[in-house]
Amino acid sequence: MFQISTKPTKSPTVINMTPDEWCNLEDCSRQRNTTKHARSASARHLSDIHDAHAVVNASRWPDGTLTKLDGHTRAFLWQSGQLEAPEQLTVLVWNVGMKSEDEDFYLTFDNRTAAELNNQLLFGTFRKYGVELESALLIQGGLYAALQHIYGQDDMGLNLPEEIVPIVKMIDRKDYQKSRNIRMCSGFIAAMLASVFRDGEKAFKFWDAYYEDQGTKTGKQWDGVHGLSVIIEREPQKGTGRDQARIRMRRAINCYDAYMGEKTLNRNASEIKITKLVPHGFHY
Repeated sequence: MFQISTKPTKSPTVINMTPDEWCNLEDCSRQRNTTKHARSASARHLSDIHDAHAVVNASRWPDGTLTKLDGHTRAFLWQSGQLEAPEQLTVLVWNVGMKSEDEDFYLTFDNRTAAELNNQLLFGTFRKYGVELESALLIQGGLYAALQHIYGQDDMGLNLPEEIVPIVKMIDRKDYQKSRNIRMCSGFIAAMLASVFRDGEKAFKFWDAYYEDQGTKTGKQWDGVHGLSVIIEREPQKGTGRDQARIRMRRAINCYDAYMGEKTLNRNASEIKITKLVPHGFHY
């Protein structure tokens, strides 16, 4: 007969709470974009009340404070009246002594294969650093892949370099909208991140000009802003995929570099490597 391997485990304490009491607990610091997740969850597994919704998990800290480990989306939907709440909750309480233990429990309960999209986990990591993303450009897709283009890692939600956090925060404050109803490819978002990483606020001279459609063309002479506009408008006919996005990233960086150097675009210009802007980036 097959023998199941075992290890010593600690059992949780079981307590009862009302939904109101549960909703008043603080969220886990790694909790993802709850409002965004609630929109999709309310159409799928949280579309109607279920007995399983009455079981939640919490951390108990050394001072006795309780914080949520799961049930964040349910709490949001209960409070907003979008989902009927059970009369009483069964709360499994796990003792934690430090933040890393709390986050380990959170990632265990927040099953990524069922409910955790890469973007949502990434938003949770930004929230851990005190950044709540609001920009339509960054929220609506492309940021996760853009960070992969820069750093060459697959799991950016868990391995996000802290050096890029203030850069994302700077871009988020600009609240750029996606223009011309054309999706801003992750390669272009990566170029924006890299340019701001190297040049700080000065980089927004280029990106502001792009979003205000201030590019210029004189005969066959294009400035970098006009060049980027043309590349983005042609993008839907050029195919998709990671390699194509990284080509666009390098082309966008060339456009940026030409504009900031007050030069016209040169078709024969050599591509600028991402490591020239982000030293710890991935060298392709």
